[in-house]
Amino acid sequence: MAHIVTALVAEFVKWTTAPGPSSPPLPTSVGAPATTSASAAATTAAATTAVNSTTLSAASTTTAVVLAGASSVPLLTPQKAVVAAQHVLVRFAGAYCASDASTTSTILQTLAKFFQDAQQLGIALTLYYTSLAVAANPQTCNLVGILCATMGQPLLAMHWYHFGLTLDPNHVHLYTNLGSVLKDQGHVMESIAMYERAVQLNPDFEIALANLANAMKDIGRIDEACSLYGRALAVAPQFTDAFCNYVHTLLFMCDWRDRDAHFGHVKESIAMYERAVQLNPDFEIALANLANAMKDIGRIDEACSLYGRALAVAPQFTDAFCNYVHTLLFMCDWRDRDAHFVRIREITTAQLHALHGRLTWAATFGIREGKSPRRLAAIQAARAVPPPAVPTVLPFHGFTYDLFPHQIRGLSVANAARMVHNVYTAPWYPAETGYADVPLIKGERLRVGYLSSDFGNHPLSHLLQSVFGLHNRDQIEVFCYALTPNDGSPYRAKIEREAEHLVDVSGWTAGQICDQVNKVDRIHMLVNLNGYTKGALNEVFAARCAPVQVSYMGFAGTLGSLGWIDYFITDPVVCPPDTVFPAPVVTPEMVEDPNDNRHIYTEKMVYLPHTYFANDHKQGFRDDHNLPPPVIPPDVTPTGEPVSTSYQMAAMVSHPDNEVRWQAEEAVRWQMRNELFPGLAPNVVILANFNQLYKLDPAIFATWCRILARVPNAMLWLLRFPAQGEAHLKRRATELVGAEVASRIVFTDVAAKHVHVARGRVVDLFLDTPECNAHTTACDILWSGTPILTFPRQRYKLCSRVAASIAFATGFGDKMVVGSEAEYEERAVAYAQSVVVRAVHVDAAGKGAAGLAMADLSLVDAQPVTATTTSDPATTKPLPMLPSVQSLLAPTAAASVPATTATPTPTYRLETTGELYALKRSLFLTREISPLFDTKRWTRNFEQALWAAWHAHEGNTLGQTNLWVRDDRDGIGAGPAESDHRVRWIEAVEALAWSAAMAAAAAAAAAAAASGTPYAAPPPPHPYAYVRSGGGMAGAPSVAGYTHPHAVHPHVHYRASAHAYPSTAYGGVPKVMAAGVGAGGRFHGHGASPLGGPVLQAPGVPAGAAGAAAAAGVGVGGVQVLR
Repeated sequence: MAHIVTALVAEFVKWTTAPGPSSPPLPTSVGAPATTSASAAATTAAATTAVNSTTLSAASTTTAVVLAGASSVPLLTPQKAVVAAQHVLVRFAGAYCASDASTTSTILQTLAKFFQDAQQLGIALTLYYTSLAVAANPQTCNLVGILCATMGQPLLAMHWYHFGLTLDPNHVHLYTNLGSVLKDQGHVMESIAMYERAVQLNPDFEIALANLANAMKDIGRIDEACSLYGRALAVAPQFTDAFCNYVHTLLFMCDWRDRDAHFGHVKESIAMYERAVQLNPDFEIALANLANAMKDIGRIDEACSLYGRALAVAPQFTDAFCNYVHTLLFMCDWRDRDAHFVRIREITTAQLHALHGRLTWAATFGIREGKSPRRLAAIQAARAVPPPAVPTVLPFHGFTYDLFPHQIRGLSVANAARMVHNVYTAPWYPAETGYADVPLIKGERLRVGYLSSDFGNHPLSHLLQSVFGLHNRDQIEVFCYALTPNDGSPYRAKIEREAEHLVDVSGWTAGQICDQVNKVDRIHMLVNLNGYTKGALNEVFAARCAPVQVSYMGFAGTLGSLGWIDYFITDPVVCPPDTVFPAPVVTPEMVEDPNDNRHIYTEKMVYLPHTYFANDHKQGFRDDHNLPPPVIPPDVTPTGEPVSTSYQMAAMVSHPDNEVRWQAEEAVRWQMRNELFPGLAPNVVILANFNQLYKLDPAIFATWCRILARVPNAMLWLLRFPAQGEAHLKRRATELVGAEVASRIVFTDVAAKHVHVARGRVVDLFLDTPECNAHTTACDILWSGTPILTFPRQRYKLCSRVAASIAFATGFGDKMVVGSEAEYEERAVAYAQSVVVRAVHVDAAGKGAAGLAMADLSLVDAQPVTATTTSDPATTKPLPMLPSVQSLLAPTAAASVPATTATPTPTYRLETTGELYALKRSLFLTREISPLFDTKRWTRNFEQALWAAWHAHEGNTLGQTNLWVRDDRDGIGAGPAESDHRVRWIEAVEALAWSAAMAAAAAAAAAAAASGTPYAAPPPPHPYAYVRSGGGMAGAPSVAGYTHPHAVHPHVHYRASAHAYPSTAYGGVPKVMAAGVGAGGRFHGHGASPLGGPVLQAPGVPAGAAGAAAAAGVGVGGVQVLR
């Protein structure tokens, strides 16, 4: 037998490599045999059409398989293979029994499979060809098709499968395998037809059932997919691939919104994954999915172990790797962080590059372009290609990952394209016409729909629960579309009670929601409150079912849509205007440019005044019922003229009756402090951060550690969020600054929302995370009156700038926003060192007299302190002994047990003063009228934004330019960017920070040159920090300066009228002059009041930097200049 096979192969090589006619083409139409049913004939014809829709390249017909002997047998089309085999068989007429061709063909086929398994592919091909020539066997065609597919020749494989179907139109394996190749080539709908035919022929064929389920899932028909997986598993319970895909699809169907309702408890999903791993311990997909589930229920260590097992089996499993890295970051395990990010950037670059030039169809069109030829061409183009691969890294992960700006944009663009493809290929989408326009008829209200999965106990509802009921019902009709069922929370109850309409669309398909929005409720404007967060259904927006579609709040970044989000409602601090693509229409070519790291946002902006960030603290989180009510000065003068908010706030701060309220709040703070940290010395400064630990990064944590080292009477309060992060951060702190400083980092558990908000008052200073800020937490902490220190590190990341926006809306942003991590550290240390605690005697009337400062107390082994009253200096009373640091920062110190050891005697109270507490006092007293917490005022401005977008739609300028909303009371936010005080402030601090950094680099270079030490070149000029008036870079040798036209607080536009308030209010302090000398000349700026002007502490900044900063309108070294 061996010599016959060898001779056969040799003859095949000789004949097929000789010059001759080309292989015959596949017939344009191959009819079904006469015995074939009508449905089978139709399916076979569909298969022919699918195959002929592609062109078999010359390379596909001549690709050779190298044999062990340097001979080769080419891959051939079925027709040429038969001709070649018949020619060769003439020489071997006596080697087989022609009368029993079927048996001979089966023997040859079996031998071929043996050689194929042994990787002797040339021999296998020869035997397959010969088998087919001896007897037309469809199974031979199936096996050759599989071989071609595995060798990367999908088009040739389709020819073989189709040829086999002409021999047997009822061969289920041929239909199934043809469907798989079609699906891999992007012909999903055609593949579904092949799978359905296979299932029709054999309803118990588990492979066809599972493959059909996969295809259904890919086009969004999730319910049908789950049913098909169930049928496959009923036939083959040990079918691990089907099992894992079934579990994954169930979770995908719920999208983690309501797993208990759809799938039982999370533990059940874990049990199913564990079963899959038991069936196959090396099944990397099951291992990774089990790890994902473990991570979601907080079993982080087990999740990491499972990811490790998955990667040991499949080192290139990018999904598992990226989830593994994310889990490590989640618990602050930074040991291999830099190496991990190098690989993540490489993975992201490769995945985004693979999409370049392939998303030309991803642009959507306005609702008025339903029958546009461009739109119809885009739909046809989308249906001709497979769904674009979504990058492994999720858009949400870009908040904290060290990625380039164009990569962060690309992640969103790729996900947006996938949404469009899902819609364009969906059976429910009205491809021919699109959804109908909904005009606003005279006399109608503007119908605004909010779509969200977070109407319940979720931060979004914590913030917006009152907004839906505060809308002006005379002008706007509100519809809330809930993607999740009622969770029984008071937040959901409030929204259902106060919103004009709430429609529960949980469990609805995107098509059903689109019909409700467009055809039933006739929505004019649809607001996306999810973005790329869990529970989203962005296909509703990609389908363009409302005339105007905007994004707000849910996702802190661009959605990367090319046409299906018209506006992003933000403010110029979080989304600087120069980061928005300026072109009226953004094209795929623009967003794919890897060299463009400046433009991030594909949507145009509607810029709100004050801040884009709404909250409900004034209505929903009050805890001051036992305090004296605030005294709020009138918002008009005695003559009826409006008073600016900042003037009114200054009057509140100086009103004597509000001092009583502040002292009562201080008493509550000291009581709660003693309950949270029993025995804590009164002079201990509590620094804190209540963010989830994934927002931390090594740089900011090192800064915090240095702050603690420089302020020995400070502690840092963090949350076990998650608990696994505590050990990693403690270890890191010990490595950086030693055990004693590390012992002053205290962790407590996460508290319920109301408790969390209330205990924020105990914190002296909240240290924000620069890469991804506190968002809701920033509002929580500022509502308690505690200052926040924030640094908007990244210009291109909205999530890095939210806290700055929130801080500016308080009116005191210049005291809480810094421009560099160096300034962050200096400001934190200065604030902490400014805190002075005094024991103040309280007389019978309850009034306090000044006491002895306690700033000199030692944190370790503190001695009794003597307080002296001003009324009788000779009378002294000792305060209780203060405990050592070991006892007051022990794990039990955070227990909520009332303490008596550190409580002052009844005739004394503790009073805290200093720069930090002056700010804390101002924040607390003015929160009643602060624009940040004025939800009604914010809602009016938001309504202006909605109307501005609608008017742009009516004027045919929708989504072409940024829009600015002006606050009617204070005139803030009228735009453009260069006249907005918030933009100018941010640019100014960036200019100052970069000047300082460049000066430090120059000094380091000079020192290195003097010592002969090698020195790396300093970084290039910052690409974003411009001084607008001169157009040059920050720190440039000469820049033309400018001054603000107003001589008072730049937060508002002031009216030139006499106010009946003290001159100590905002605007009452005369201007001062500041001068900075730079290399190119002398620059001047004007100063403002302490509450109104910025004071930037920048020790060591050289004169040149001071000049540039003065030109930008920023004070250096404590001198105030007006921007």
